[in-house]
Amino acid sequence: MAQKYIQFKNRILLVAGILCLAACSSPSPNFGEMSEKYASTLVQYQMNMQLANIVRSSTQRPMSFLDIPNITGTGSITSTLGTSGSIYTYPLRASNPTDSIFGASAGIAMANTFNFSQSSLDNSVFWKSFLQEIPPSYMKYFIHNHIPREVMLSLVVDSIVITDPDGTRHFYFNNPLLPGYPEFQRRLYKLIDANLSVKEVPEEIEEGGPYSKEHMIKTYGTNFKQVLSNQNKGIRPVLIGNQTLYSVIGFTKVFKLCIDNDHYDNFAKEEFGPKLYCQAPPGQGSTTKKDLKINIRSTRNIYDFLGQVVAAQLSEKPYMVTLPPTAYTTNLKVGQSNQYALLVVEKDHRFQANEPKPFAAIESEDNSYYSIPSQNNGYSPTVINLLSQFLTLSKSPGAIPASPAVLIH
Repeated sequence: MAQKYIQFKNRILLVAGILCLAACSSPSPNFGEMSEKYASTLVQYQMNMQLANIVRSSTQRPMSFLDIPNITGTGSITSTLGTSGSIYTYPLRASNPTDSIFGASAGIAMANTFNFSQSSLDNSVFWKSFLQEIPPSYMKYFIHNHIPREVMLSLVVDSIVITDPDGTRHFYFNNPLLPGYPEFQRRLYKLIDANLSVKEVPEEIEEGGPYSKEHMIKTYGTNFKQVLSNQNKGIRPVLIGNQTLYSVIGFTKVFKLCIDNDHYDNFAKEEFGPKLYCQAPPGQGSTTKKDLKINIRSTRNIYDFLGQVVAAQLSEKPYMVTLPPTAYTTNLKVGQSNQYALLVVEKDHRFQANEPKPFAAIESEDNSYYSIPSQNNGYSPTVINLLSQFLTLSKSPGAIPASPAVLIH
């Protein structure tokens, strides 16, 4: 009996030693790896959300936006070491009337836990900003050499309206589902070739008036023009009846979608008057030229437009919206069949194991599978990137509900 007990004790110590070595060599939580994995997952979630709302827009479904403002995570590895032994005595044979059996147990538990709050942006604060026309100051952020100007302007320009000197108006809508879309593209490219851009220009603000000359002298002195000029202000004479009155004009800087002056002469003499230009020369009230107005979209309308692009390429007669390069474009996808496609979306194409992972993919409400391929996808990554930034600019203070909203474990 004593010998069996010694054997049992030795085996228990051997198992305990092995477990201790295993515990010492077990991996420890890696904060960097966990953070990178979370960041990668969140980026993919955001891209998939953009695609989901584009698809919803293409099928006339309501859009929905969710935000993940807060994340808390823990990573732990717990090593549990336990031994147990039992001695059972029972008759076995005459020469050895008793025998024993024993057992040992141990375990290592690993756990990574993330909790995050998911907030809905379906509230009036967010949608009010989401539905407002995109300010030119926002567009200024995206006038860069690495972003093709035709891509950015195709996203934000809703329509072009040309008014003839006799008042007749011609509308050109940026909608690939309409038969007039090619003419819109021709007009837009003509403006891009003329260096349509976003510039900060001075704008006049009427601060008061019209006042009589006596009032101006009483307020500013006999040399009131010079006094106002020293204050970075001006005056505008206004003839009312037989009397000349004066309005006080101040100046401020604003962003404007316009054409640089160095392109003015050739372009204006051809067709349009000077109101389109960043610094309109004298004579802007002339009625001998056509007037051109560019209507800008809201961020919501960009989703509508991209939904139209998807509907066009997935229709019975597929039409892929392409944007040929301009003089300002650097082409990074030479030789690809979709190198100039604005957005490439495939429906019900299930990627195989030997194919690259899609750039974005979602299962829609109608159980169809939509995806943006990771290769030969044209400007799709640029479009999703711009759309994400326009969406972020729509998140005015108070748009994201206070945390926690819905806590997911």
